[in-house]
Amino acid sequence: MKIIVNDKVMNCADAIDLAFIPTLLQCNPDNIAMALNQTVIHKQAWSTTQLKEQDRIDVFQVVAGG
Repeated sequence: MKIIVNDKVMNCADAIDLAFIPTLLQCNPDNIAMALNQTVIHKQAWSTTQLKEQDRIDVFQVVAGG
């Protein structure tokens, strides 16, 4: 299956969920936020959000500030 992560096409297994993306990108899931097809998905829902062919995932670095 092909998905688009930060405007880059990636091949991955057919049955993955959004929680797999930090592993795919080798990044810490505690430091990112993700949007699926332009909708921000809460971290609690990542493991239950199944990805489909041509889904677009945007990964954002979380920055604390005031």
